[in-house]
Amino acid sequence: VLWTGFLGASLATKDGRHITIDAFTKYIPERPRAIIAIGTSIAAAVITWFLADAAWIFLVDEKAAGGELFLGIPSWVGLLIIPVGYWLITLHSIVRACDGIADIARGGPVPAPADAAPTDAAGRA
Repeated sequence: VLWTGFLGASLATKDGRHITIDAFTKYIPERPRAIIAIGTSIAAAVITWFLADAAWIFLVDEKAAGGELFLGIPSWVGLLIIPVGYWLITLHSIVRACDGIADIARGGPVPAPADAAPTDAAGRA
């Protein structure tokens, strides 16, 4: 379950479908909204980097303790996904921030073409 949760969170961050609160952002014009998205991506990257660092320290301590999960598998193997998952979320957040900066450098977020098929929240047509 732990592995599925962290890998799912990483993929959701990559696709921009992680936890978002859009109660106010949907009323903000497109360009300021893009700037806010960059700021939140940078903040998420910093926070998850610190979480990954703490998880790494925990993993090293767990490895030193020498616990086992089952069948002789060291407990640290099961916990390895925690720092790795946070590092992946950090990486995806940095990439999203860089994409947002590149969009603004090109003149702002590129709106969807008028003839594009409408999509739902999951991006399906």
